Amino acid sequence: MQKNTEEKIKYRKIQRRKHTTFVLFLVVLLVLITIGYASLATVLNINGNTTIGKVEWNIHFQNVQIVDNNCNIVSGAQIVDAEQTKVEYTIKLEDLDERYEFTVDVVNTGTLDGILESAVLGGLSTEARKYLNYTVTYADGSAITNGAELKHGEHVTLRVIVEFRDDLTKDDLPTEEETFTLTYQMKYIQK
Repeated sequence: MQKNTEEKIKYRKIQRRKHTTFVLFLVVLLVLITIGYASLATVLNINGNTTIGKVEWNIHFQNVQIVDNNCNIVSGAQIVDAEQTKVEYTIKLEDLDERYEFTVDVVNTGTLDGILESAVLGGLSTEARKYLNYTVTYADGSAITNGAELKHGEHVTLRVIVEFRDDLTKDDLPTEEETFTLTYQMKYIQK
């Protein structure tokens, strides 16, 4: 019987050790979880100074100059819209050798770079396109394309020409006198 009692005592000691080890393991695990959470929940403060300057969007037309005027001008080229990137003019072309040509500057005086989103020639009917050339290029003759960049502080000069087509005869001209109110408009967006 004594042997049986000793075995029971030994068994209880083993069970207590297991419980103690298990409890100790849980305490260590709880401490580690607490430390891990505390390290992840730490507040990170970053201090610094910065200065943001004035930001301004300002792309506009200016400096309209007549280059060639051997036609009847009803109203010369003028900048007409609030954004100031639209020119309007009214002319009469009566003879094959007549033309109207002017230049205008596109200026970016803002602090932001711009990209040309669209350029629109307006006011020329489908019928008039059969006998008139209406072209706008850069002053050097290169084509104006959407996506062209205009950096802040820069400007470009445009050349606008309205004239009769070269391949016409007097018989191809309209039979009635026409007055053309034409426009040219550019729309820039922020880069």
